[in-house]
Amino acid sequence: MRATGLQHLADISTRRRLAFGVLMVAILSGCERYALDARMELLCRKDGGVKVYETITLSPQDYDAVIGYRGGGDWKNQESYYGPNYRYVKKYDILHGTEDGPLHGRGRLTRIYSAIYRRSDDKLLGESVTYGRTGGDLFTFGMGPSGRMCPEPDWDLGLTIFRRGR
Repeated sequence: MRATGLQHLADISTRRRLAFGVLMVAILSGCERYALDARMELLCRKDGGVKVYETITLSPQDYDAVIGYRGGGDWKNQESYYGPNYRYVKKYDILHGTEDGPLHGRGRLTRIYSAIYRRSDDKLLGESVTYGRTGGDLFTFGMGPSGRMCPEPDWDLGLTIFRRGR
Protein backbone atom coordinates (compact mmCIF):
# COMPACT_ATOMS: atom_id res chain seq x y z
CA MET A 1 0.00 0.00 0.00
CA ARG A 2 2.81 2.38 0.69
CA ALA A 3 4.27 1.86 -2.78
CA THR A 4 0.90 2.74 -4.28
CA GLY A 5 0.71 5.87 -2.10
CA LEU A 6 4.24 6.90 -3.15
CA GLN A 7 3.40 6.20 -6.77
CA HIS A 8 0.29 8.40 -6.41
CA LEU A 9 2.41 11.23 -4.97
CA ALA A 10 4.92 10.86 -7.82
CA ASP A 11 2.07 11.05 -10.35
CA ILE A 12 0.76 14.24 -8.73
CA SER A 13 4.26 15.76 -8.73
CA THR A 14 4.73 14.85 -12.40
CA ARG A 15 1.35 16.34 -13.29
CA ARG A 16 2.19 19.55 -11.43
CA ARG A 17 5.53 19.83 -13.24
CA LEU A 18 3.82 19.21 -16.56
CA ALA A 19 1.10 21.79 -15.79
CA PHE A 20 3.76 24.29 -14.69
CA GLY A 21 5.71 23.66 -17.92
CA VAL A 22 2.59 24.14 -20.07
CA LEU A 23 1.76 27.32 -18.15
CA MET A 24 5.28 28.71 -18.67
CA VAL A 25 5.19 27.92 -22.39
CA ALA A 26 1.80 29.65 -22.65
CA ILE A 27 3.13 32.71 -20.81
CA LEU A 28 6.37 32.90 -22.80
CA SER A 29 4.77 32.12 -26.17
CA GLY A 30 3.45 35.63 -26.54
CA CYS A 31 6.50 37.49 -25.18
CA GLU A 32 7.96 38.26 -28.61
CA ARG A 33 4.55 39.35 -29.85
CA TYR A 34 4.08 41.77 -26.94
CA ALA A 35 7.63 43.10 -27.27
CA LEU A 36 7.11 43.74 -31.00
CA ASP A 37 3.74 45.39 -30.32
CA ALA A 38 5.37 47.71 -27.77
CA ARG A 39 8.16 48.60 -30.22
CA MET A 40 5.58 49.14 -32.98
CA GLU A 41 3.54 51.50 -30.78
CA LEU A 42 6.66 53.55 -29.99
CA LEU A 43 7.64 53.83 -33.64
CA CYS A 44 4.07 54.61 -34.65
CA ARG A 45 3.84 57.50 -32.19
CA LYS A 46 7.08 58.87 -33.61
CA ASP A 47 6.21 58.98 -37.32
CA GLY A 48 3.13 56.86 -38.06
CA GLY A 49 0.06 58.19 -39.83
CA VAL A 50 -0.92 60.20 -42.87
CA LYS A 51 0.49 63.60 -43.80
CA VAL A 52 -1.27 65.51 -46.57
CA TYR A 53 0.62 68.46 -48.05
CA GLU A 54 -1.85 69.31 -50.79
CA THR A 55 -5.35 68.12 -51.59
CA ILE A 56 -6.45 67.92 -55.19
CA THR A 57 -10.09 68.56 -56.08
CA LEU A 58 -10.99 66.78 -59.29
CA SER A 59 -14.07 66.83 -61.45
CA PRO A 60 -16.29 63.78 -60.86
CA GLN A 61 -15.04 62.23 -64.12
CA ASP A 62 -11.38 62.84 -63.28
CA TYR A 63 -11.89 61.67 -59.70
CA ASP A 64 -13.47 58.44 -60.93
CA ALA A 65 -10.63 58.05 -63.41
CA VAL A 66 -7.90 58.55 -60.79
CA ILE A 67 -9.47 56.61 -57.93
CA GLY A 68 -11.03 54.05 -60.26
CA TYR A 69 -7.69 53.59 -62.01
CA ARG A 70 -6.28 51.85 -58.95
CA GLY A 71 -5.74 48.28 -59.92
CA GLY A 72 -6.40 49.06 -63.58
CA GLY A 73 -2.77 49.71 -64.32
CA ASP A 74 0.11 47.37 -64.75
CA TRP A 75 0.79 45.81 -61.33
CA LYS A 76 4.47 45.54 -62.21
CA ASN A 77 4.54 49.32 -62.56
CA GLN A 78 3.22 50.29 -59.15
CA GLU A 79 4.14 53.93 -59.78
CA SER A 80 1.07 54.28 -62.03
CA TYR A 81 -1.36 53.14 -59.33
CA TYR A 82 -3.20 56.49 -59.48
CA GLY A 83 -2.91 56.96 -63.23
CA PRO A 84 -0.39 58.60 -65.53
CA ASN A 85 -0.45 62.06 -63.87
CA TYR A 86 0.64 60.87 -60.42
CA ARG A 87 3.55 58.79 -59.20
CA TYR A 88 2.87 56.38 -56.36
CA VAL A 89 5.70 55.02 -54.22
CA LYS A 90 5.31 52.19 -51.73
CA LYS A 91 8.25 50.78 -49.80
CA TYR A 92 8.41 47.94 -47.26
CA ASP A 93 11.23 47.76 -44.73
CA ILE A 94 11.51 44.73 -42.48
CA LEU A 95 12.69 46.04 -39.11
CA HIS A 96 12.67 42.72 -37.28
CA GLY A 97 12.38 39.13 -38.47
CA THR A 98 12.69 37.45 -41.81
CA GLU A 99 10.39 36.67 -44.70
CA ASP A 100 9.50 33.20 -43.39
CA GLY A 101 9.48 34.21 -39.70
CA PRO A 102 5.74 34.36 -38.96
CA LEU A 103 5.13 30.99 -40.57
CA HIS A 104 7.69 29.45 -38.22
CA GLY A 105 6.56 31.11 -35.00
CA ARG A 106 8.87 34.10 -35.16
CA GLY A 107 7.67 37.65 -35.32
CA ARG A 108 8.17 40.25 -38.01
CA LEU A 109 7.90 44.03 -37.73
CA THR A 110 7.50 45.96 -40.98
CA ARG A 111 7.48 49.67 -41.78
CA ILE A 112 5.34 50.56 -44.82
CA TYR A 113 5.94 53.93 -46.45
CA SER A 114 3.61 55.31 -49.15
CA ALA A 115 3.78 58.60 -51.06
CA ILE A 116 2.00 60.26 -53.97
CA TYR A 117 3.78 62.79 -56.21
CA ARG A 118 2.35 64.93 -58.98
CA ARG A 119 4.38 64.08 -62.10
CA SER A 120 4.21 67.55 -63.71
CA ASP A 121 6.26 69.24 -60.97
CA ASP A 122 7.34 66.20 -58.89
CA LYS A 123 5.65 67.73 -55.83
CA LEU A 124 5.01 65.45 -52.86
CA LEU A 125 1.24 65.60 -52.27
CA GLY A 126 1.13 63.31 -49.26
CA GLU A 127 2.77 60.42 -47.48
CA SER A 128 1.87 57.80 -44.94
CA VAL A 129 3.77 55.52 -42.60
CA THR A 130 2.22 52.36 -41.23
CA TYR A 131 3.79 49.70 -39.04
CA GLY A 132 2.72 46.09 -39.05
CA ARG A 133 3.49 43.17 -36.77
CA THR A 134 2.95 39.60 -37.89
CA GLY A 135 3.60 36.52 -35.77
CA GLY A 136 5.66 36.18 -32.63
CA ASP A 137 3.03 33.78 -31.28
CA LEU A 138 5.03 30.52 -30.94
CA PHE A 139 1.72 28.65 -31.08
CA THR A 140 -0.91 29.40 -33.69
CA PHE A 141 -2.99 26.29 -32.98
CA GLY A 142 -3.29 25.49 -36.68
CA MET A 143 -4.34 29.00 -37.66
CA GLY A 144 -2.31 31.73 -39.31
CA PRO A 145 -0.07 33.99 -37.26
CA SER A 146 -1.63 36.94 -35.49
CA GLY A 147 -1.02 40.45 -36.73
CA ARG A 148 -1.54 44.10 -35.91
CA MET A 149 -1.21 47.46 -37.67
CA CYS A 150 -0.51 50.92 -36.36
CA PRO A 151 -2.08 53.37 -36.86
CA GLU A 152 -5.40 51.65 -37.01
CA PRO A 153 -7.19 51.87 -39.39
CA ASP A 154 -4.76 52.06 -42.29
CA TRP A 155 -6.13 54.88 -44.50
CA ASP A 156 -5.97 54.86 -48.28
CA LEU A 157 -3.57 57.69 -49.02
CA GLY A 158 -5.25 58.52 -52.34
CA LEU A 159 -8.65 59.01 -50.69
CA THR A 160 -7.11 61.58 -48.34
CA ILE A 161 -5.43 63.56 -51.14
CA PHE A 162 -7.96 63.42 -53.97
CA ARG A 163 -11.38 65.02 -53.47
CA ARG A 164 -14.44 64.75 -55.69
CA GLY A 165 -15.58 68.12 -56.99
CA ARG A 166 -19.02 69.03 -58.25
